[in-house]
Amino acid sequence: MALIKCNECEKEISDMAASCPGCGCPIKIQTMDSGIVLQSEDEDLPDISFSKYKKKAWIIGGVALLLVIVGIIVSVFIYQRREEIRNFNVYIETLELASFLMLTGGSDAETITNLTRRVWNNSIRNISDSSTNRFTIRIYNPARTSYTRAEFLDDFNDALANLFNDRETTRTVTRIRDNQALVNNLIDDLHNPPDGAERIYDAILDMFLAYSRLTDLAINPRGSLQSFSEDVSTSISEFVNAHRLVQAVMPTRIEE
Repeated sequence: MALIKCNECEKEISDMAASCPGCGCPIKIQTMDSGIVLQSEDEDLPDISFSKYKKKAWIIGGVALLLVIVGIIVSVFIYQRREEIRNFNVYIETLELASFLMLTGGSDAETITNLTRRVWNNSIRNISDSSTNRFTIRIYNPARTSYTRAEFLDDFNDALANLFNDRETTRTVTRIRDNQALVNNLIDDLHNPPDGAERIYDAILDMFLAYSRLTDLAINPRGSLQSFSEDVSTSISEFVNAHRLVQAVMPTRIEE
């Protein structure tokens, strides 16, 4: 047992005492290389701090969170880009289908309008033609004799009526009407073109306008023979030129 001094009253006390008998100050002993050091328990003891480890943890956590955020942003960007490519390709497919259907309907319309012009002309001018005679010429048996006679119809409207009442013509006109309905629906789907498809959208609209004029003339011939013939020629020319432009500016599909 050794004697030590109290930190408060500096009286000598036993180093085994828990507190000073004189002042009651709690006693704690620290052993140092230089000897025994007296320390009261109410003094601040060294604080063992984890701030350094906390800081590292915050840094690691922040980096991990940043990587997660970046990953989410990249994933969203990739998804959106894929959707844009997919939508663009669907748009191009719709354009190609609309162009094909208009070409098909336009071809039928050209056939009907050209035949209408020939029937109209041959009926007025009494021209015999193997492609129009069944519409422009009336065959009858006068007085129920043993022979028949053939003569041109007096009114070209009767010839045109024969043409449009013909079974083959009726089927063609029905095809044109059905084609018009399909094309109209596709054109509605082509509104709001995606980026990069603005020019082809303008071109397909021009083709659609020319197609509409031509198919309307095929279904509903009107005016005089001269005005009808001029309208048909103009519509066919505009339609052909519009189709060529569509082919020239049609974008290619993007690989996904």
